[in-house]
Amino acid sequence: VFEFSNLALRFYRNQTQLTAPNITTTVANGTFAANITSWSDRSTGSASIAWDSGGGGRMALNGSGNGYGWAEQSIAPGGGAGSEHVIRFTLTGNLGSDITVQVGTATLLRDIFYKTGYGLGAHMISFTPSGTFHLQFINKNNDTVYVDDVVLFDDQAIELASPYPTADLDDIHLVQVNDICYI
Repeated sequence: VFEFSNLALRFYRNQTQLTAPNITTTVANGTFAANITSWSDRSTGSASIAWDSGGGGRMALNGSGNGYGWAEQSIAPGGGAGSEHVIRFTLTGNLGSDITVQVGTATLLRDIFYKTGYGLGAHMISFTPSGTFHLQFINKNNDTVYVDDVVLFDDQAIELASPYPTADLDDIHLVQVNDICYI
């Protein structure tokens, strides 16, 4: 079940609100307020990552025709190894841009989680690491995609920011086709 409220979206299953487990793990510098410290540049060719001041600070994945803009952070679970981890992140950039997100047990690997085609907007992923993991954002296109608000949920309700204020909630219509819900 989707619960729309003032500028928020929550999720329920079997009459229970979905929550992330208590994992005491954090993503360092996921808001990029002043820099991209804690993120390693694994870019290839002439691609790069950089800090961008737009929107109060964000990380730019600068793709190029001969390489990938690739950012990575090594994260050690603080008591959460073997538990499901839920990460939220936001992507902005040019319409049609997308990135790949992968999680590996070592640098550059994708043996825990791998998915391509994350377009602009807010996203969530979940995975279960057995120990230290490497969170990676990869732009394989010849453009720039901005990553911001990278948060690892810890013992809290899973909630996304929504563009819909209370006054608009009665006008929301949903249509589901297979496993995709259109708003």
